[in-house]
This record gives sequence, C-alpha cells and structure tokens, in this order.
Amino acid sequence: MNQTLHAGWYLVATEDELTADITPLDVGGRRLMVTRTASDDGDAIFTVADATCPHRGAHLGYGGVLDRDCVVCPFHGRRIVVGEHPTRPFVSTHPTLQVGPLVFARFAKDPVGDCDFSVDFAGLVADREIRVAVHAVVDMPVEFVVENAFDSDHFSAVHQVPGLGPMTTTALPSGALRISGDFRTMADPWYDMRYAAALNDFVSDYRGTPTRSSGFEATAYSPTIVSTAFGEGPRPPLIVTMATPTSEGVHIRVAIVGGAHDPLDSIAVGAKIAIAQDIAVWKHIDPDAPWRLDDLDAGVIAFRRFVADFPPAASPAPAPSGASA
Repeated sequence: MNQTLHAGWYLVATEDELTADITPLDVGGRRLMVTRTASDDGDAIFTVADATCPHRGAHLGYGGVLDRDCVVCPFHGRRIVVGEHPTRPFVSTHPTLQVGPLVFARFAKDPVGDCDFSVDFAGLVADREIRVAVHAVVDMPVEFVVENAFDSDHFSAVHQVPGLGPMTTTALPSGALRISGDFRTMADPWYDMRYAAALNDFVSDYRGTPTRSSGFEATAYSPTIVSTAFGEGPRPPLIVTMATPTSEGVHIRVAIVGGAHDPLDSIAVGAKIAIAQDIAVWKHIDPDAPWRLDDLDAGVIAFRRFVADFPPAASPAPAPSGASA
C-alpha cells in the first residue's frame, strides 16, 4: 500500500519491536530500517534510515549487518554509510525521536511539519508512565483514525457517551490542530469504568441525566498522531493515538500516559474497547462514497483541511554521482 507521506511525525515502532541491530519496516510503502546502537550509558539509540541499497536495490533491513556507521549489504557485501556522505554510497537518515517506548520519525529535514511535537510531547509526558495499550492493523484510509478525535457526533453514536458540550476547533500557531470541549457523564468516567466489563455496560449502568463535565482536548500534531487529554486537573491522563500506513494496512497503536495516581488500568481497558468499536465501523466503511457534510461536521471539515494543507514528505535523497563502494 503506497501512500503519499507527509512531513510530520509518524510513530514507526515501539521499543519492544526493535530488539535487533537492524529492523526492517515500511511507512506508506517507503522501504526503511531502524538501526539500534547503544550510548555510553548503555541506553538504546535508534536511527531511522532508508533501506534500499544504492548499488543494486537490495533491502538492507533484511540480512544487512550493522558495522559501526555502515550496513554491510546482504547482496554484494558493499558497505553502505548510514547517513549522507559526499563520496561514499549512503542511505539517508531521518529525524528520529524516542519518547519512552515510542519511536517516531519524520521525513523532512526542515522544521516545516514538526508542529512543535518534538518539544510539546516530551513536556506532556515528562515524569509520567507511558503504556502501550493497543496494537491493531486495519485495512482502511489512514486519516480516518485521527479524524475520530474531531468527529464529535461519533462519540455518542459509536461510544455511547451520554452528552457532549459545544466543541471548538482551533488552528495553533505551531501548525497543530486542536479541538476542545466537554464530555458530560454521570461521574468521573475513568473511575466509573472500573466497574464495567465493556463500555456499553458502563453506559447502561449509569443511564440518566449526565451532570458531570469532563474536559476534552485533542491535539493533532500531524495527520497520523493525536494526543487527547480527558479529565480534570492540571495534568489529566493522556490517550495518544497513532496510525502508521504499512504494506499490511494501517497499524494503529494507542498509548496511555499518566501519573502514579491515575487509573491507567481502567483507561487502557477503555481504550481497547473504544478502538474495537471504531474498528467495527472502519472495517466496513466505503472511503469512496460521496460525503454530504454539514454544520455538525465542523470538526471533521477542519481536520480534513488540516490534512490537505499539511506539507508533503521530502523525496529520498539520490546517491552521490560517481560513488563507489
């Protein structure tokens, strides 16, 4: 599945998926690899790079051997530099960001498309636990995943949220897109979910007039990453939803971020239930069907405009002219 890539951040893998020196992967059909080295303190350092050998096109991620700053190609044994080099054969590296167990990359060298994610997200999760709660692969257009945060109507129809306050969508100076408002429930939604085996059970057990407002704020840092704060207090728990297009479909991962006193187990259960409910719709959606959007779709319209205007990824760098191994 080849897709047009954007210049923003993608989640490319979680740390537990990157145990080898070289791990092959693809994002939107782009052939990539992640190299794993160690810092002086023994911490893992990940580098995302293109994986097509400039000599004869072999995939360096399958059978390549990491040797200092090079990968030895499995086809002809040529040493390929990982990172741009003026005279030797190389593959380009890409800005890589590791936050806890999450490894991100973006396919642009300039700051256009960063949307301050590399700074903002690190601040949001500082001193808090990051727990990956959901892994799922679905065959669907990748933009539908993050769009959900901006589709206010679906919260009641799909997830049975008892009530919603007005939602406001704002384009931030950084280029990110934010939607904010209130969910109206009977009590604190995360603590209520301790008593539920499924979200529908939770809703049926607490039917009535929703009297409690819980703040909802979702920020899309790219068309494929959205961080949602839901709750009260200065640092409510976060749900970070990330969608990565691959040759097998869209890989959806959801990470839960919170402190020692946040009900992370309940939030993880809720995230799994919510994604399962969304997938039940996504699996059968017709992405080519005509749309008839109206005023109730203001958030969706804003998100789709955000996607359409997002800067495209840079093309792979060519090998230097006359380079030899």
